[in-house]
Amino acid sequence: SERITAVQFDRQYRAQVERYRQMYQGNFSPELERALDLPRNVLDSMIERMLRLEAAKRLDLHVSDDALARKIVSLPFFLANGQFIGREKYEKMLRSNNIVPERFEEELREDMLLETYSGLVKASVVVPDAELAREFTARNHKASIDYILVPASRLESNAQPSEADLQ
Repeated sequence: SERITAVQFDRQYRAQVERYRQMYQGNFSPELERALDLPRNVLDSMIERMLRLEAAKRLDLHVSDDALARKIVSLPFFLANGQFIGREKYEKMLRSNNIVPERFEEELREDMLLETYSGLVKASVVVPDAELAREFTARNHKASIDYILVPASRLESNAQPSEADLQ
């Protein structure tokens, strides 16, 4: 029942394009953008995020206002000399980057919720010891060779093969 609006998609799409531009340092072309199928990938990631958020909410997970506040005051770009820059400067900094503080906090809360959900999912995965041993062996066992030591004197022979034997 959730909808992804054109505005939401456009914001995510532009952010992703900007990330690729920074990553490729000016070598991000329209051809590469098409090859990466960027619109499809952005939409897929938005849908996946919504599904994971829905799953977290079904598990009744939430992020408290206190936890959100602790996260915000610990983010490096809101610190000056190791101290939080204050609510006024925080909001001004966000607005100067065309970010509404309430939306920023909502998205940060969702990110924190997804981290909690991912941690629960990872913690609930049980891998049998036999499977771990098999995977360890597959990754670390290069080869298994059986051999027998035979004294060189047993291999020496005075046999002289004929030309036909050699053929």
